[in-house]
Amino acid sequence: MTKSKKKQTRKAAKMQKKRVVLNFLPDQYKLAFGILFGLAVLCYANTIFNGYAMDDSVTYKDNNFVKKGFAGIGDILANDTFIGKFGQKANILTGSRYRPLSIVTFAMEYQFFGLTPGVSHFVNMVLYGMTGILIYLLLCRLLMNFPKTRWYLSIPFIATALYMVHPLHTEAIANIKGRDEIMTFMGSLLALWYTFKYLDTKEQKYLGYTFIAYFLALMSKENAVTFLAVIPLTVYFFSKHDLKKNWIAFAPLLAGGLLFLMIRLAAVGISSGAMSDSLINDSFLEMTFMEKYATIFSTFGVYLKLLFFPHPLTYDYYPYHIPITNWTDWRALLPLVIFVGLGVYALLNTKSKSLIAYCIWFFLLTFSIVSNFFVTIGVFMNERFMYIPSLAFCMIIAYLLTQYLPKLLKEEKTYTLVLSGLLLVVGSLFAMKSIQRNFDWKDDFTLNLKDVQTSSNSCKSNFALGGLYLMQALDLKENDPVRKEKIETSIPYFQKAIEIYPAYDQAHSKLADAYFYLNDVRKSIESNVNLFRHRPNKSGTVRNIFALIMQNKDIAYGDKIFKQLEEINPSGVEAYLYHGKLLFDANRDLQNARTYIQKANQNNEANRSSSKYS
Repeated sequence: MTKSKKKQTRKAAKMQKKRVVLNFLPDQYKLAFGILFGLAVLCYANTIFNGYAMDDSVTYKDNNFVKKGFAGIGDILANDTFIGKFGQKANILTGSRYRPLSIVTFAMEYQFFGLTPGVSHFVNMVLYGMTGILIYLLLCRLLMNFPKTRWYLSIPFIATALYMVHPLHTEAIANIKGRDEIMTFMGSLLALWYTFKYLDTKEQKYLGYTFIAYFLALMSKENAVTFLAVIPLTVYFFSKHDLKKNWIAFAPLLAGGLLFLMIRLAAVGISSGAMSDSLINDSFLEMTFMEKYATIFSTFGVYLKLLFFPHPLTYDYYPYHIPITNWTDWRALLPLVIFVGLGVYALLNTKSKSLIAYCIWFFLLTFSIVSNFFVTIGVFMNERFMYIPSLAFCMIIAYLLTQYLPKLLKEEKTYTLVLSGLLLVVGSLFAMKSIQRNFDWKDDFTLNLKDVQTSSNSCKSNFALGGLYLMQALDLKENDPVRKEKIETSIPYFQKAIEIYPAYDQAHSKLADAYFYLNDVRKSIESNVNLFRHRPNKSGTVRNIFALIMQNKDIAYGDKIFKQLEEINPSGVEAYLYHGKLLFDANRDLQNARTYIQKANQNNEANRSSSKYS
C-alpha cells in the first residue's frame, strides 16, 4: 500500500471514529443536553452584567497573584489562598485554604481580559451548563435498569432539570468565587463516570482519566474528598461489579488523594486547627458544647427547608441570624429526629440497593464535610454548601414523582399532563427565583443592602453595610451634603452590629471613625473606649484616644478617660504611658505624670516576666 493510500485510510478511519463519537447518543439525548444547558443560560445569563462581590476580592479582584496573569500561576499553586491578597497567611479560619485550580483559571482570564467580571460570570454559567449535561449523562448510566419511559419524564431528566433551576445554587454560580464549588463537583462526577467506564470496559486509559479528574477536583476544593466514599458506594448500588475484585478501579482515587495531600502539605504545611478568637470567624465561640450541637442541628433544619422552599435567601448566616439553640427547642429536636430517621432508613435499605437509600448516603456523605458536625468550619451555614448534596434531593423528588404519581393517576395521559404541568410550574418558580436572586449579587453594596433585611440580626451584614456607606461617603468631597448623610446612615448599622456582638472590634473602630468624620470627637473617643473595654490588648486603640484628646485639648476630660482605661485594664502599659504623656505635654500635675509612667514601666516588666508574655 502506497503512502498516500495509507494516509487516506487513516483519514477515513479518523472521520468514521469522529462520526461515532458525535452520534453515540440518540437525538433525544442531544435535545436533553440542549435543554439542560439552556436552563443554565436562562437562570444565569443576567449574572454577566454583575460585578465582583464578597470573596471575589480575596480570590480575584484584589489577589496580587491573579493580577500577574500567567506569571502568577506558580505563586497560586505554591501558597495559601489568602496570601494572594494579604501577602501573608491570614489565621482567621480553621485550617488553611488551598483551592488553587479555580484561582488559576482567574489568572488565565486576567491575562487575556483584565478585570472584566462579565467574562468570569460567563465562564461560571458555561461550566454550570456542562455540569448539568454531565449529571444527566451519569444518571442515565446509573439508572439504565429502571423502567423505560419518555426521556423528559424520566428520573435522570427531571432530577437534573430540578437541579439546574434550584435557587440554592445562586451563591455558587452568581458569586465568581463559587467556581471552586462548580469545578470540584465537575471533577468528582467525571471521576465517577470514568470509574464506571473502566469497570465496564476494562480499558486501562480510564484509570488515568479517573486519576486526572479526581486530582483536579481536589485541587479545586477539598470537598471532593467525600467522593472517596461516594464513588465505591455508587458502584455498589448501581452495578454488579464486586468491590473487592475491582479494587484497582479505586486506586486512581487514592493516588489522586495522596498526590493532592503532598502538594497541599508542601504549599501550606500542617494547620494547627486553631480558631480565631472572633465570633465573626468562629460562630460557635460563645456557645457551650450542648448549645453548639443543638444549633448545628437547627441549621440542618434550615437547609432542609431551603431545599423545599428556597426563600428567603441570604449570603449571611453569621451570628446571630442563626440564633443560639438548646435541646429544649423543636428547631434542634425535629432535624435531629429527621436525620437519624434518614440514617436508619439508609442503613436498613442499603442491602436492597434502594435508590432512596443511595440518595440519603450521597447527601449525608457530601454534606458531612461542611455540616460542622465533624469539623468546625467557622460559620453556621452557607447556601453554597448545598451545591453538591442538593443533587440527592432532586433525585429523590424525581423518583417519588415518577414512581408514586402513576399509582394515584391511573391513566397515562392524565399522569403525563399532571407531571408535566407540575414540573413546569415548580421549574418556572425556581428559575424566576434564581434570576431574581442573581440581581442581588450585582456588587457588595447591592448584596448587603438586600441581605441585611433578611439577616437583620447578623452582626456581619450590618457591619458590612455600614462600612460600605462610610466608604462611599469618604469618596465624596467634605463639603458635599451627601457625604454627611451617608456617614450618618452608616452609624445605626455599626451600632446594630455592636449590639449583636459587643466585642466586635472592627465595628467599634468604624463607629469611632464615623463620629470622627462628623467632627464629634467625644463620641469618637467613647467608641474607642468601648473598643478598649472589649479588646484591651488591641494595638493602637490607646494611641488613637490620645490623639483625639489632644485634638480636643480638654485635659480634664482626657484625665478622666485615661482613668477609665486604667480601671478597665490595671495591668496594661499604654494607658498609663499615654496618661503620663498627656499630663507632661499639657504641663499639668507633673508628679502624677511621673507616677503613671513609672506604673507603665512596672507593668511592662511584670508582663515580660509573666509566663503568658510573648
